[in-house]
This record gives sequence, structure tokens and C-alpha cells, in this order.
Amino acid sequence: MAQALCLQACGDRNQQVSSDLIEKLEQYGAEDGGGTLERFAEFIKAQQAKVTADS
Repeated sequence: MAQALCLQACGDRNQQVSSDLIEKLEQYGAEDGGGTLERFAEFIKAQQAKVTADS
């Protein structure tokens, strides 16, 4: 996916999610899924590290 298209999609999603909703989801242990491409890449790397550490 082209980076410009991905940035647009991330920006649209971030604008749609209210801070109230994010707070409610965090109360149930959900992790925030919005943010930048860099934040998503960091999340994926962290998840991969968890999976390989558990193996």
C-alpha cells in the first residue's frame, strides 16, 4: 500500500475515534490501535518479540 494512502487512512481513523471511546476500551484492557505508521511498526515488533520469547 502506498505510504500516502496509508497515512490518509490512519489520519481518518484517528479523527473518528473519540477520547471517550479510547478511555472506555482501556478500562477493559484494550490497546489503542490508532497512531502513526511508526507507532504501528513498533507495536508489531514488540508483538513479534513476545511471540518469539514465548516459543
